[in-house]
Amino acid sequence: MDGIEFIFLPCLDTGAFELSQEEEIENLLAEEERIIRDKVYPELEWPTLQLIQKRLGYIPRPYLTFPVEPDLRHDYHRYICGNIDLDDLYFKTDELLKVIRNWDLHSDYQLLANPSVCEYFQKNYLFYMQKAYDRISLHLGYKPDHAHSLAAQIWLGQILSKEHIILPATLTPYDYRALSSVRYKELLMTEGEEAANHSPLLAMQAII
Repeated sequence: MDGIEFIFLPCLDTGAFELSQEEEIENLLAEEERIIRDKVYPELEWPTLQLIQKRLGYIPRPYLTFPVEPDLRHDYHRYICGNIDLDDLYFKTDELLKVIRNWDLHSDYQLLANPSVCEYFQKNYLFYMQKAYDRISLHLGYKPDHAHSLAAQIWLGQILSKEHIILPATLTPYDYRALSSVRYKELLMTEGEEAANHSPLLAMQAII
């Protein structure tokens, strides 16, 4: 649609450290939410995904997007019908997407709280983590503190290690997730959780 490719970005893949039972539960919950979502303005599926990608910069995995998509579709329908204006649509969308972003990024932080997981990545992905750090620094315009960027480096490093994924020099959805992780962690460690949770989205692009 309009030349936009929708890619649902995963959270951090910890391989042997990941619990298959948790993944199964997540998949079951996502399926339940999908059934509910599909009953609400199904014709607005693609416009809503476009809205998520434009405002957040990327689309998180379905487990996170499915629960809020009915609300997003309701608001989008109200916008189409002229019941709310574009600014209202953006505000309502951004507030929901902040919650999704926070859940998404915290899943990475929780996994990295395990020292063994950090050691695993530093041993197996150090080269790609450095490439990720350089790319993050380029798009941020400064070199972030490694304590703030570690989760983003590991996650983006995994992406860069995959042979079938070649990122252009320009900003991509992968970059938006990595940059969001850095900015969130910066605020979390310097100003606290409330400031981080309510911080603006990074993309916030117009849909028209």
